[in-house]
Order: sequence, then C-alpha cells, then structure tokens
Amino acid sequence: MEIDSKYCYDRGADRIYNKSSNVQVIMAQGILYNWVQPLYYAYDQRVTKDLLCNVITATEETGFPVHAVVCDLSGANQGLWRSLGISRASTSFDNPHDPNRKVHVFADPPHFLKLVRNNLIDDGIETAYGTVNSDPLYEVIKYQKGDLKMTPRLSELNLCVKGPMRQKVKLAVQLLSESMTKAIQKMAKW
Repeated sequence: MEIDSKYCYDRGADRIYNKSSNVQVIMAQGILYNWVQPLYYAYDQRVTKDLLCNVITATEETGFPVHAVVCDLSGANQGLWRSLGISRASTSFDNPHDPNRKVHVFADPPHFLKLVRNNLIDDGIETAYGTVNSDPLYEVIKYQKGDLKMTPRLSELNLCVKGPMRQKVKLAVQLLSESMTKAIQKMAKW
C-alpha cells in the first residue's frame, strides 16, 4: 500500500523515522467468524515467496489453518503469484506447513473489478464467444443524454476514466452493475 513518503517524528519516542513510500501488511482474517489480526508489516519491502511461506507456517503453528491468500494484482504481487506457480490453470499452491493441503490464491475483488473495467474499456476482453468490448456501455450512456435514464448514476465519467480516476472502485462498481446489465439487455431488445 502506498503511503506518504515523508520523514516522521515521534515525540513520545523522540525518534525520527525514515521516509518510506509503501508498507506491506499481511493479515489473517476469519472465514466463519469476523476477526482480523495483523501478522506482519514492513516498509519498502516486497512480499516474497519465502516470506509468505514463513508467515503461513508461523500462523499454522499457532493453530490457525491457512486456506487462502488474497492480494491486489499489482506487478509485485503478480511476480509473487508466478513464484508460487499460480496461473490460469493452477490457482493454489502447497501449504508450506502441510503439503497435503493447498492454499488457494484470490485477487482482491475491488482491484479485480477495476482491472476488468480497465481492460474492457482499453482493449476488450476475449471470451469463448468472441471479444466483449465497451461499445454497449457507451451506447447506454449516449442514450441517457435524453430525458429517460435507465441508469441515472452513470455518466461518461464512468467510462472516460483517466489517471487517478482509474483507481476509484465506485466508478467501476457503478459501470459493471446490475442496472447497467439490465439497460444493455433492454436496449438489445429494441
């Protein structure tokens, strides 16, 4: 996660902390119960395969089984996935504490949704049925310039995302929403 890269003075400790541009945090979260526990953090350091396996092993040794890892799809994390053998065909790796079990790997849903939106707008998405592109989305937005709005929360802002606007999850959620799906289906019948 990116952080403000300035020097920081802690009055209580009378200490100056070096400036850092990002922090890596590894947390455990319950699946059946709602709890979260930070396990590791470090400044300006990538999570490597060895580090992740050490954290998983330590967590398992305290009695908490690790079933999955969730992270965003940054370049560094994609490198981590490759080092773990994660691909379209293989979405898990051997648990380093118990090789008879797998640890499943998932993309963080908000980041994944933004990437789907960005790829859909930029290049289209290849499927078994052909390429899906953003043309129907543009048609719905164009149609809404009149009085009738099937998706009143949507505008060209949702499609013409540039720079920091591409990081806004809300715009991606609105664009890839059920109301947009229904609007496209309705327009397809006309």
